[in-house]
Amino acid sequence: GVAPSPPRQHSRDPEARRLYQMGYYAWAKRTEAETMRSIGFFRQALARDPDYALAHAGLADALLSASNRRLLPPAEAIPSARESVRKALSLSPRLAEALTASARIRFFYEWQFAPAEIEFRRAIELTPNSLGAHQWYGLALSALGRFDRALAQLKEAEALSPLSPMIGNDVAVTRFYERRYDLAAAQARRVIEVEPGFPAAHLTLGYALASQGQASAGLRELDRAVELAGPDVGTNLWRVRTLALLGQRERAVALLAGLLRTAPDRIGRYRLACVRAVLGQSDLAFQDLEVAAQERELWLVYVNVDPAFDSLRSDPRFPALLRRIGLQR
Repeated sequence: GVAPSPPRQHSRDPEARRLYQMGYYAWAKRTEAETMRSIGFFRQALARDPDYALAHAGLADALLSASNRRLLPPAEAIPSARESVRKALSLSPRLAEALTASARIRFFYEWQFAPAEIEFRRAIELTPNSLGAHQWYGLALSALGRFDRALAQLKEAEALSPLSPMIGNDVAVTRFYERRYDLAAAQARRVIEVEPGFPAAHLTLGYALASQGQASAGLRELDRAVELAGPDVGTNLWRVRTLALLGQRERAVALLAGLLRTAPDRIGRYRLACVRAVLGQSDLAFQDLEVAAQERELWLVYVNVDPAFDSLRSDPRFPALLRRIGLQR
């Protein structure tokens, strides 16, 4: 009999491959504008070659990022991402990128933490050098507060791509959730040394410095992040959160009011809840968390490790929320 042809991960069309690479490169920049550009590139690659499994997996990743940043409504983006994952896995059942995207959906949107973990591990077992599998498994473990294991996964990813600002910043963010603000700041500085124009690292550095009480240095980094990212609503929300943390309430409230006026549909409710909690507006924060839970916002799984919510932890509504998500039995 004829041996079955191997599953096609890559395309035979050089232009489709180029478009895929462009999509991945744009997605990895982690800004709102580049996230939307990446979706366009992946779709163009698939228009040239509909059987391009990697491009289907890339599109799923980009759609999840767009949903997370409120660039597309979750109710539209998540089903599209699921469909892209289904196509990728039907074309290439062992494709690590597709298994990782599938595990991301299970973990961050469906709150099926144990099945997601099995799928992350399977992706790594099949493709030990899969950058994305180590990266997203690390981010998932971080949300569960398993920081040592999270950092071990992210270090694996870093070994595969030592200069990736995206992975380097994920390590810094994990240190931040671990409340090791000194290590978070040091790691963010390393990323900036390699890639001075990466907005997310300036954001992480700014907030880590502010968390250690270094107000002016912290705000300077946040301003730099805003400058680099352009009119990026998420970055501006972090700036509000930093001002609130530093006790600059009036500035924080004024900036927040401006964002709510100019981009109300672009503001993720989880990030809004972070700001409200830091401002001491606990009832509003719980209302926002409720909407974030209904809409399955990606960030919600971090609610138990995010220092923003420390003021809410003694409120009986908090453990009730954790139980609902499955972060507490």
